[in-house]
Amino acid sequence: MPSSPRHGLVAALLAAAGCGAPAPSLDDPAPPDAALPAAPIVRAVTPSPGAAPVARFAVEAPAGTRVLVYATADCTGAPHADLPAEQLAMTGFELDVAPGVTARVAARRQDADGTWSLCSRPARYVRDEGGFQRLTFGDEFKGPQPGDDPACFTMPAQCVGEYQTGVHACPGDLPGLAALDKCKWTVLHQTNWMAPGPTPTTNGVNAFVPGEVEVAPTRDDGVLVLSAHGHAPDGTELSPGTNTSSWAALFAQPMATWLAGYDCRWATNTTSCPFRSGAVYAKRQPTAGAPASALTRGFTQAYGRWEVRARLPSGPGSFPAHWLLPQQGAWPEAGEIDLMEAGRDAGLVYQTFHTGYCDRGADPYEPSPEACRAGGGQRLKLSKGALVRARAAATLTDAYHVYAVDWSPERLRWMVDDVVTLEVPAGELAYSTFTDHGLRWRGAARPVSIPEREFFLILNQTVHEDGGPLNPYGFVPQHQVIDYVRVFATCTAPDQFCPEGSAFDGDDGRCYPLTGDAAPTPSPCARRPTLGGLTDIDPDTYSTCTDPCPFGGWFSGTTCEIMTVPQGDSWFYTTGDGVKRMYWTDPTATCTAALDGPSATLVQVGDHDGANCHLDPTLPGVTYGASGAGFHYTPVCTHH
Repeated sequence: MPSSPRHGLVAALLAAAGCGAPAPSLDDPAPPDAALPAAPIVRAVTPSPGAAPVARFAVEAPAGTRVLVYATADCTGAPHADLPAEQLAMTGFELDVAPGVTARVAARRQDADGTWSLCSRPARYVRDEGGFQRLTFGDEFKGPQPGDDPACFTMPAQCVGEYQTGVHACPGDLPGLAALDKCKWTVLHQTNWMAPGPTPTTNGVNAFVPGEVEVAPTRDDGVLVLSAHGHAPDGTELSPGTNTSSWAALFAQPMATWLAGYDCRWATNTTSCPFRSGAVYAKRQPTAGAPASALTRGFTQAYGRWEVRARLPSGPGSFPAHWLLPQQGAWPEAGEIDLMEAGRDAGLVYQTFHTGYCDRGADPYEPSPEACRAGGGQRLKLSKGALVRARAAATLTDAYHVYAVDWSPERLRWMVDDVVTLEVPAGELAYSTFTDHGLRWRGAARPVSIPEREFFLILNQTVHEDGGPLNPYGFVPQHQVIDYVRVFATCTAPDQFCPEGSAFDGDDGRCYPLTGDAAPTPSPCARRPTLGGLTDIDPDTYSTCTDPCPFGGWFSGTTCEIMTVPQGDSWFYTTGDGVKRMYWTDPTATCTAALDGPSATLVQVGDHDGANCHLDPTLPGVTYGASGAGFHYTPVCTHH
């Protein structure tokens, strides 16, 4: 009695009951291969890997023979179908396959004289729902390796002054760039926009220069080192052991005095700055002198897993970062994804997403600032982030850690050492902090949009005014050591898993030839790493906080910053429990606020100084205090 070709409960019961002729015993001595009938040919008809829950297999055997089909690779166990070859030729064989499972189907046939064939070569079907990734970009910083294009290392290093000078050959003989893959990386050579001076018209404090970038192939099996050093106005490097007392008097003066001796202006992109540091990026660029459309260097990608393994520096002003920006598009509308940012002690890392929103515009996700304004909209910047602190002192500076983001159309997921620290799904509320420069909006909560454009990676070591002592005299050099960079894309089409003529096995990640005796070969696609979630973080390793500012505003590293509340205006926010509330100030009832709710009770929130309200730090639940032109409150997250 033949069983159904569809694998299911009925087929399993039939096989278990022994319906049909008994299956051949694999323990019986087998005669020489030449004396056995040829095995059936089994192949997967459903494209593999695929998302189909039911896979169809074709089974070919001579007419008039009986075929046993097994859901195993070696014809062991009970057969799942016992059918004439003619029926299999018409209907094939179907098998239910669970997500993430590799199904293997093999078959034997029996000739009219009762002789059984050997087991066939197994056919494979992998039910995949985005669970495999392939490496699309990477650098181990080992110098030229087999298979690399030698020209990528022998060509001149290329620098860029993003805002003024454009692409140009890096100046001078820089041995640290000899092992840099110039096809992948461009070196930043410009004043750092993230480290301005005390006022917009003064010199800044930091520049990115190529001399602070080094690829060291023999150190830790290959690393990229982004350094930072202090310099005197005449260019003399100032570091412990080399400083002289002649500089002490200069730097004992106020910063505005000694800063005036430098030429460190963003507007002209000059780089004679008190602190010089290293940065590279993979933005797609033409070679200097080539047409601007010839983007032959760099790498961009939309979506996928982006990861950097690094050992972080520490010290006054230290601000290492690994982050993504779009190849094209306005900021913040087109988005920014920060894999890692860290402060001066590298005891706490930030992982953040920034994007834009066109409030009151026809299209809230209008990518053009000009179109948003022209349509009567107000540009908002939205931010959402996580904090991760290593509980063991100096863990992030003494050892390498992997900082990563997994980016899909549905969500962004950040990780440290494959522990998930934050997930931001599309549409989740985030808080706005400012719009166009010079304009302020009141912390309105709006839904985020996950970026769709291709992004590139930036690696930098910044030195900036971070609220503590910062002086080139006696500055201890900082060294961010990057072990590798890897970018992965989700494998989607079968031809990405294996070359034609072979089938992918998801259990061992290899490609098996469909015919012949060639050995299997590794597939470029591998399973995504197993991730620990927010609920199972090792308490002895990390402390995380995914929403330090639930009442709105932006986390500065120590406080939650909000804009000044002008008299007669309002500031909206949405709390973590989804309740929308509002602070407002009324000229007729100075510095009072109303909380949306059944009672809408007016509450005195602070003292009016003639222009703004200084919020009362004794308000229940949140501590407020004046912070320059705005206000801040203490984050809800605490770290041990």
